[in-house]
Amino acid sequence: MSDPTVCELAGDCGMDFCWIDAEHCPMTIETVRDHLLALRGTGCAGFVRVRECDPMLIKPYLDLAPDGIICPMVNTPEQAEAAVAACRYPPLGIRGWGPRRGIGYGGLAAQDYIRESAHFPLVICQIEHIDAVRNLDKILKVPGVDSFAIGLMDLSGSMGLLTQTDHPEVNKVIDEICAKVKKA
Repeated sequence: MSDPTVCELAGDCGMDFCWIDAEHCPMTIETVRDHLLALRGTGCAGFVRVRECDPMLIKPYLDLAPDGIICPMVNTPEQAEAAVAACRYPPLGIRGWGPRRGIGYGGLAAQDYIRESAHFPLVICQIEHIDAVRNLDKILKVPGVDSFAIGLMDLSGSMGLLTQTDHPEVNKVIDEICAKVKKA
């Protein structure tokens, strides 16, 4: 939903996080900004799902200071590494410097911000293709990935079972993903 009131409500209701979808929803960067502003001070984290795992695409969302970046369709360890690199400043990554909001418009010392940004925002990789499942052991070893999310519909589609989310084969793969992520 595009209306930032949804995020404000989620924050006021005590939700842990809001998933702000810039991949499938018709949101501009300004709309995403408004969602994040609506969450400020509520204790509810704002996670932005970007359209793809591309550093140049991720950069403007990082400058809005989200609590997490969700990268869709991470199918290889190289894509997971790219997600981490896009979200971290050198020498840990390739993120460009533009932290106006993150640094509190000068209220936070640059060196303090740089230290915090080594672990912030969260880097969340979406496992939503059977190729990702095949590469999951390697993806799980990528340093700097903080969390994983399953994209159930795309995963079922990549298995030839689009929308059959209760299919035993799909459930078997979901159980496998959960067990491996939990163990890692």
